[in-house]
Amino acid sequence: MTQEHKSVFISYRREPSSFIARAVYQDLRLNGYDVFMDVETMDSGQFDTIILRQIEARAHFVLILSPGTLERCVEPGDWLRREIEHAMDHERNIVPLLCNNFAFSANMQHLTGMLAELPRFNGLNVPHDFFEEAMARIRNRYLKQPVYGIVRPAPTSDEIDVARKVAQADAAPAPTQQDLSAEEYLTLGVQLNDNSERELEYYNKAIRIKPDYAMAFYNRAIVRVAQGDLDGALADYDHALSIDPNYTNVYFNRGVARKAKGDLDGAIADYSEALRLNPNYVEAYNNRGVVRRDKGDLDGAIADYSEAIRLLPDYINAFYNRAVARRRNGDLAGAIEDYQRYLDLGGGERDGDRADVEKLISDLNTAIASGTTTSLTAEEYFNLGVSLNDNSAQEVAYYTQAISLKPDYAAAYYNRGIVRGVQQNIEGALADYNEALRIDPNYAAAYYSRGLVRVVQGDLDGAIADYDNAIRLRPDDADSYNSRGLVRRAQEDHEGALADYNMAIRLKPDHANAHYNRGVLRQAQGDPEGALADYNEAIRLRPNYASAYNSRGFIHRFKGDFATAIADYDSAIRIDPEYIDAFYNRALTRRVSGDRQNAIQDY
Repeated sequence: MTQEHKSVFISYRREPSSFIARAVYQDLRLNGYDVFMDVETMDSGQFDTIILRQIEARAHFVLILSPGTLERCVEPGDWLRREIEHAMDHERNIVPLLCNNFAFSANMQHLTGMLAELPRFNGLNVPHDFFEEAMARIRNRYLKQPVYGIVRPAPTSDEIDVARKVAQADAAPAPTQQDLSAEEYLTLGVQLNDNSERELEYYNKAIRIKPDYAMAFYNRAIVRVAQGDLDGALADYDHALSIDPNYTNVYFNRGVARKAKGDLDGAIADYSEALRLNPNYVEAYNNRGVVRRDKGDLDGAIADYSEAIRLLPDYINAFYNRAVARRRNGDLAGAIEDYQRYLDLGGGERDGDRADVEKLISDLNTAIASGTTTSLTAEEYFNLGVSLNDNSAQEVAYYTQAISLKPDYAAAYYNRGIVRGVQQNIEGALADYNEALRIDPNYAAAYYSRGLVRVVQGDLDGAIADYDNAIRLRPDDADSYNSRGLVRRAQEDHEGALADYNMAIRLKPDHANAHYNRGVLRQAQGDPEGALADYNEAIRLRPNYASAYNSRGFIHRFKGDFATAIADYDSAIRIDPEYIDAFYNRALTRRVSGDRQNAIQDY
């Protein structure tokens, strides 16, 4: 193999793959490969041209994929997406490494545009326990594939920066088993991504294993924000920064939390620091603009929105926000221009407010013709809440302001209900859904969401009535059928539940939860083969579905296939190491199969 064909670019998301990426880097370097990997951050933006030229200068493009890696690829200006697309454009030999139970089937919604081609590349699973064996396969097979694109040497002007980055990567300590174990727990939390106590506990375990794990503190803070624990989140962000003072995303997210706490000056300071570290951080400009607007600094806000738009000319939120600021600043013509651009980019369809914004443009034109000025409308306050989208007190305040200006604003009540539900204000959420439905008795989404709240309150009959109405108004909504099926099963209406699961699957064949729920019901009805088929499909659709593995293990045990049952319980426990039922079921299976010693350990 020529030297140029022993050149590799490693692309990864710092969260959550830094340790496994470092391990891959060091293995390839030890085996004579010329490897480039940016160890500072894949989102810095300061060396973007140099980094893209390094992709062109290397034959192989190794892409580290863990759960959570691809989710941000749908965000504007995502750097990892740029790297992947650049590698595709230049016909690099793309080698996806599937780590920590990553599965393409669970990430299809993130594979848009050119990224839809990723699953066709020949990827390799890289389990921690068999890392050396996997790396041997990478070197001996995957990195010996032909390279079709031209390998272009980087210009000599890049040499100093490239040498510095290679030296940084070489100087990084080899990841220990402790590092990899902590990263595995971090990945389990990222993969769960439901802001639950279980997700929080995964990050707790990662921190117990590795107390200086900045990423675990960062991710735990995000969950605490979602749970309404802003003080706990701020403490975690502070701790993450004490470990890594250059952690750009921590500054950005601490800014979000500080704004939610009402600390506007602190939020501006954090967004400013994020921008110092990453001058191309589009979202930081937009968010700092929002805070400056709230402080009354309209010129500063407009400057931030304008910079965000310069960096990302199709940034819908920035156009809308700049329109609001320009209007408040008296620049009605500029506001009209930005509102129109918002509509041209599809913002009206995305947010469902095209008619409102068109009317607003008409009103502004009238105001210009008559020489009058205007104040913010209910629709603008509503859209400010939608744009904020952080489940904060400020988001609630925007919807409340919209309601005060337009008391029959059903969508504002509905959105406020959603945020109150996330904040665990169940009574407040219920009151908002009630009001939204009083205003608009045909609001299908409000019936569905009120049904979820009624389940939490134990009002199963009320939940059924709400799901009935949601289905009446939106008969092709698979989620409503699945949710009604769950309630019917709880009421022991097994025939009705089965009919609902069947309909959910007919409407949405890839509805993993509906397949699983139907499997549970079939198992209870004495149909193990039907249950097994459903669990198989649920696992195919969601390869990390711990409950489906556990339930499928029960079926295999029932059929006397103890080895396969134990394998399923193993998978459930690997996905969720705290899965008590899976440990218990594996213990039972081991006991009946004669493996008493391991059964005792499971008990």
